[in-house]
Amino acid sequence: MDLLAIIPYNEVFTFLRFSRVGRFARLAKLSRLIGLSSKLRKISNRINRKNGFYYLLSINSLVILMSSAIIARVENHNFIDAIWWSVATITTVGYGDIVPSTLIGKMVAVLLMFSGIATLGLLTSSLNNIFVRTGRQTDHKLDHIEQELAEQRALLEEIRQLLQNQTVRTEKASTNEKSPDTLTKSDPNTTD
Repeated sequence: MDLLAIIPYNEVFTFLRFSRVGRFARLAKLSRLIGLSSKLRKISNRINRKNGFYYLLSINSLVILMSSAIIARVENHNFIDAIWWSVATITTVGYGDIVPSTLIGKMVAVLLMFSGIATLGLLTSSLNNIFVRTGRQTDHKLDHIEQELAEQRALLEEIRQLLQNQTVRTEKASTNEKSPDTLTKSDPNTTD
């Protein structure tokens, strides 16, 4: 019974409440991940639609797998090492830990090198297109904003002119009302 008396029930029940908070936090994290994945999907669709980047990526993946299969067969390497060699070759890193020794292996290496260089050029071109397009959109937005500002400046100038004209008319009218000479001159019924 003494053991039951020293158990801190408040802390135990507090821990159980934290587990509910933990579930809620996981749910919130999951919803953020879903939102992030939808944003990433929109970005990737835009990149793919505009530049064919995923097409390029899928072609390169196919080239890597095919060259890995050829190297594994011709050079007597296992498939994982052949993939390592293909990726190192297509990225033009070429560590040199695996080197083809047969003619077919060397031809595959040359094709992979050219494919890697072409991919790098296409990737650079795709990224450049994204930046140029973004710059054009920004320039278009800035031109639109500048046009709206010019229109608003013209409207403000017109309002200023109208207010100035109204002020001049009001001052003339109040001056005419205060001046006794103008009253006598303007009213033909008054006699001197």
